Amino acid sequence: MTGEELLVLCKDSLARAGEPHAEVFATHRARGCARFAGGELGQHMDLEEPLAVVRVARGGRLAESQTSKLDVASIAAVIAEAAKLAPLLPETEGFPGFAPADGDTPRPHRFEDDTAKATPEQRAELLAPVLAKVRAAGFVAAGMLETSIGAAAVATTAGCARAHTDTTASFRVWALETPGAGGAAGYGGHLHKSVSALAIERETERAVRMCALGRDPIELDAGRYDVVMEPPAMADLLEWLSLISFGAPEVEQGGSPMCRLNERITGEGVTLVEDGT
Repeated sequence: MTGEELLVLCKDSLARAGEPHAEVFATHRARGCARFAGGELGQHMDLEEPLAVVRVARGGRLAESQTSKLDVASIAAVIAEAAKLAPLLPETEGFPGFAPADGDTPRPHRFEDDTAKATPEQRAELLAPVLAKVRAAGFVAAGMLETSIGAAAVATTAGCARAHTDTTASFRVWALETPGAGGAAGYGGHLHKSVSALAIERETERAVRMCALGRDPIELDAGRYDVVMEPPAMADLLEWLSLISFGAPEVEQGGSPMCRLNERITGEGVTLVEDGT
């Protein structure tokens, strides 16, 4: 399902429901995964993740409902469900109404045919050298290769209508000193819109190298030490920071560092920028 197909579905659902102030946001992701553990490729999965989230406003009172059934009748039904709930809820202070139509904005190209057409056999072929390389180094491999096609669309009764389709390919590998807990471990990973562009060999070599460096650790005396975090560690920190503090509810409730506008909250070497394109 493409973003444009989802957008048609959102518009048709709004028309069928007949609510004067409503919004539909729909997503669909089709994922193909090849997972390996214990040095063996042992699991293939094809997954579909459909979701439609609707909001209905009665004045400043907002209600939300959702469904995993992406058809006009099901989405219209949850719009009607939200409409029944809205009058029972407290007003949302400062609610400006749903987004209106606006001018077109640049849309980055995030779709690649090779990822969209990737098969289980191709994913297995890409992983065969990974397993061999980790095994040759005397370690045990674990990880996953995933390719997916994602679509998203949003439509409002105020005229907003946007859609997007993308592909994502991701590779993660761990080289482990032992198959169970304990021992050294090394990690490598890469994310790209094109599965052909994944740096699988480079990241596998990195995982093996880091695992080898981690063997035979020594003890350090208790104390304060300066550390250098690698990019994956910083990415994890920023991901969690965004999840717990960058959303509107966290700002409205006063629990986000974004409440401290015009005040530096990080070191001089850190700058965070939001750019939807």
